[in-house]
Amino acid sequence: MQTENIVLFPPTHEQSLPSFHVQADLAGSFTAYLQKQGFELAEPNRALGVQGSHDGLVEVLVSEGTSPALLETARKDFLRGAHLPE
Repeated sequence: MQTENIVLFPPTHEQSLPSFHVQADLAGSFTAYLQKQGFELAEPNRALGVQGSHDGLVEVLVSEGTSPALLETARKDFLRGAHLPE
């Protein structure tokens, strides 16, 4: 079963900011891509998981009010052009 390298979580009543969960090895290039496309990040990326363990995911928070549809398009465009490990 193949998993998603980048997953978009739109804002909800529990979290007002849209966010991505990104495979750690893609986080830096994905963040740079988002910024190059004009998206503002709400805060620095942070590793997800229990302290002391590393599950390989990074949370990327995007500024409030950013369109989830535009973020999904950016996600797909990045993955189409990214050189992902086999």
